[in-house]
Amino acid sequence: MGARELEAVAEEEGTDAVRLLTIHAAKGLEFKVVIVADAGRDRPAPAADEILALSDGRFGFKVADPYTSKRRGAFAYEEVRAAREAEDRAERLRLYYVAMTRAIDRLIVSGALDPEKEDETPIGWVLRRVEPGAELARAAEAPVELERGGARLLLRLERYEPGEGVEEPESEPAEAEPAELQQLSLFDSAAGDAAPPAPVLPTLESLPVPPLYDVRSLSYSAISLFERCSYRFFAERVAGMRERRPAGTASGGRDGGLVATEIGDAAHRLLEQVDLAAPAVPEVEQVSSWYPAATSEEIERVRSLVAAYCDSALAARIAGLAEVRAERPFTFEHDGVLFHGFLDVFHAAEGRGLVVDYKTNVLGERTPAEVVDGEYGIQRLVYALACFRAGSADVEVAYQFLERPEDVVAAVFTRDDIPTLEQELSAAIARIRSGVFEPTPSELACSGCPALDVICAGPRLPGRGPRPARELAAAPSAA
Repeated sequence: MGARELEAVAEEEGTDAVRLLTIHAAKGLEFKVVIVADAGRDRPAPAADEILALSDGRFGFKVADPYTSKRRGAFAYEEVRAAREAEDRAERLRLYYVAMTRAIDRLIVSGALDPEKEDETPIGWVLRRVEPGAELARAAEAPVELERGGARLLLRLERYEPGEGVEEPESEPAEAEPAELQQLSLFDSAAGDAAPPAPVLPTLESLPVPPLYDVRSLSYSAISLFERCSYRFFAERVAGMRERRPAGTASGGRDGGLVATEIGDAAHRLLEQVDLAAPAVPEVEQVSSWYPAATSEEIERVRSLVAAYCDSALAARIAGLAEVRAERPFTFEHDGVLFHGFLDVFHAAEGRGLVVDYKTNVLGERTPAEVVDGEYGIQRLVYALACFRAGSADVEVAYQFLERPEDVVAAVFTRDDIPTLEQELSAAIARIRSGVFEPTPSELACSGCPALDVICAGPRLPGRGPRPARELAAAPSAA
């Protein structure tokens, strides 16, 4: 009982329950017993609209009397209004007919009416159809059974008696003699003892200050961005500012070729097409469709990066493994934060997981190991924890910098390392939740930053000169 209208339609008709339905919701359904309540309520007359129109083309409207300024009907306004009221009454009776014909065994219709007035309510319509005659008066004394058209009806009438159900008001008490007015003791100089001191209320505890940013979901790229410059992280990931395209990019509409991030993106998109079981360089001309402004030298550089993987010892090792998967998505939860991303290459067998991540960074004088330790420590532990959550007993995470494909930086983690890895990840989350977002300018952090020269001076900040410049990294391989 008490089911919502939409729920009631979906329920089976034969259930052993009492249901409250609107007439519209009961269409098409049948029940053993149907009670149509409040059938004596009369619908108020429709508002006198200024313009009335019927489906048969008749219409009427009101105009202002030039002498009295009262609104009066013009054309067939009153006739149209009467026709509309008749349509409304007919539609209302049709709906009640639908409600009454839902009953299989028993129909109960209840309502109040004034027999001395012309009644247009549904209960009045029912009585006119039944034509009780003298039986209506006898129904006030006891229920009267009628037979109409082969159907048996039980007519019960209860008359309203004045005062019925109304409690008699209690007699008003005699007015007491007014008390003698006296001065409040607060101002009475003759008052005795001083008023007691006000009670000391307990000190209200301060409500905790909500965090500036309650992180719920993170990717590796988001953590990496925070570690690089927390102020840019806030601008992009919290305030929603869009990263600016570096000047001279293909998407910027100028003939300046590609920047490092776009070269890295093109290389990764080609690497996704490489058959890991038989590595070979895909058709590189499709780079021109991705980046129309790419020069032939840049396309050749992209090809050489992909070829560096295909010709490497690591590619030969992966080709010998069964069921290796590329672009493997992962998701796991830690400290109430959902981590998600993709693994460039993933293989799992006999409880050991292998993750390979391509990097297209321009190394310069740095070694791959220095870059991994300085920039990809958080990413590496996220990869390892994702594999442990998937059931691996130990995990190998290998970074291959395509500029030096044979200098692979690999690290193996066992389940004994899980507490340490989780502690480091918790510390990274805590730094984000602390709400401290400070600019740390650098060539890498400021390139494409939407806050630069808008709400942040970048390298021109006092005491915040650019840190030692690093070559722009290619697009991060895991989001």
